[in-house]
Amino acid sequence: TLVRAVTTPIPGQQQNVESTQMSQVCKAVLFSHFLSLRKLIGLEMDYSTYYDSKIKATDFQSAKENLYRYCKEQGFGLWMKKPQEQNQFGIQELKDLGILF
Repeated sequence: TLVRAVTTPIPGQQQNVESTQMSQVCKAVLFSHFLSLRKLIGLEMDYSTYYDSKIKATDFQSAKENLYRYCKEQGFGLWMKKPQEQNQFGIQELKDLGILF
């Protein structure tokens, strides 16, 4: 699912707050804005999923690989990768959540 309960630490306290509210910087919201901008400037909606949009963004992929390489060279270790399934949501899921702008 795109909306999950998120446990957030409260500074200065030993408790956490749990929220099911979607973050304003979550992937679903970013993808929705991306699709809206493409539509606004007259570009085709040729991305079926968030994952497709990331793979087709060659500048993004190049920058990401440079960052990974830099982190490795500086001894920061390997970048932690998340499951690919996390990025397999598309336009219908955005509509179902009511966040397709």
